[in-house]
Amino acid sequence: RWQEVRPSPGGLQVGRTTFATDQLRLAPTEHPTITLNGATHRGGLLIVRRDDGHLMVVNEVPLEDYLKGVVPREVDARWPMETLKAQAIVARTFTLRQIADRAGHGFDVTPTWPQLSGGLSDERPRTTEAVEATRRLVVTAGGQLLLTYYHTVCGGRTEDADAVWPSARSPSLRSVECVYCRQAPRFHWRLVVS
Repeated sequence: RWQEVRPSPGGLQVGRTTFATDQLRLAPTEHPTITLNGATHRGGLLIVRRDDGHLMVVNEVPLEDYLKGVVPREVDARWPMETLKAQAIVARTFTLRQIADRAGHGFDVTPTWPQLSGGLSDERPRTTEAVEATRRLVVTAGGQLLLTYYHTVCGGRTEDADAVWPSARSPSLRSVECVYCRQAPRFHWRLVVS
């Protein structure tokens, strides 16, 4: 059943009922999914009334399920399986680094930052298979999670990571030539300046 949740002076209002709390956790009971603003997600929701009176809505989902909605938004599910597996590992590593870096913020990632995530609505069988086949695999350097930056299209050559992110100093994150994304829709850019 659809319910509107709003902040109220006494806490949170769900439909016509007011709860005297600043946090409300919603968990699906009949199906393992929940719908928020038209998108279907795995897991539950944590709704927090912030000090400014606005609501913060957090989808609480296990890491591996989160990745099932990330990988198909970052790569084409028709690509070779080994590419999909590599993307799953890189996305998992990147997510874990973001979780560590954002401790205390009330949430770890957003649907558009640092990675695109469409939840259950965007899952594809092949990318889900890649996530499951690489479960718990991450990229490390010197015993630490590597900050595994990635992008959709490089334009034929990547950049040294520290040229973009000065704190990303790593001998592993160096510029390389790429021949794989030439068919991507955004491989060629055009900018018109008057």
